[in-house]
Amino acid sequence: MPNFIVNDILVEATIKDVRTLSLRVDRNGNAKMTIPRVCSEAHVNKFLKEKQAWLERAVNKMKERSKAEKALLEHRFEPGETFVFFGRIYTLIFEEHVGVSRVEERANLLVICSAKSLAIMQKRKLINAWISRKLYEKVDTLLKKWLAIMDEAPLAYVRYRRMKSRWGSMSPTQRVMCLNTKLAFSPEDCLEMVIVHELCHLKEPSHNARFHMLMAHYLPDYKETDAKLREFFCKG
Repeated sequence: MPNFIVNDILVEATIKDVRTLSLRVDRNGNAKMTIPRVCSEAHVNKFLKEKQAWLERAVNKMKERSKAEKALLEHRFEPGETFVFFGRIYTLIFEEHVGVSRVEERANLLVICSAKSLAIMQKRKLINAWISRKLYEKVDTLLKKWLAIMDEAPLAYVRYRRMKSRWGSMSPTQRVMCLNTKLAFSPEDCLEMVIVHELCHLKEPSHNARFHMLMAHYLPDYKETDAKLREFFCKG
């Protein structure tokens, strides 16, 4: 089956042993579709027509995000520049400070305190260290809250890594949770939903009806928050 064109958007098609059609847009704005082996071209065209509006939004959004990520890598870390972390906009400022260089959060300000002028790589290292520390602190607070609510024992440990297509994972037998470091850029309710999702796997490893009943019990609006995450990932 050939690739498809939807309003000038190339959709790369791959046939696999799956049950349903799926459509996603990668971080560079490329549209990719997975098609079941037994599926007519007419059915695929109908699916793409239904997804056209979403596809156009997703492609445009991911292309803009790709530009934003590139801009972040090219950040000069100058006073007045803005950053988005944990769903909030921060403005960067600098203050002279005697002692070890550090980053402080003051309302919607990120303050780099340093006794000397810093190179771009030094500034980036300080900001990245602050992001990691804040993420670890927020995860620790949420884990304590939800482990108590769910009457669960502490986890063995939490891993952090950058993942392409998952926000998190859980090994119920080892009691090890893995979280996507990109959650540091999402709103806090999204981070909380992912943590609750993974903790529910301690009680139900599969994504079956019981799992979704647990999610609805602990977070009645989890579907809305999940949709927010899916929009961030641009999956259809």
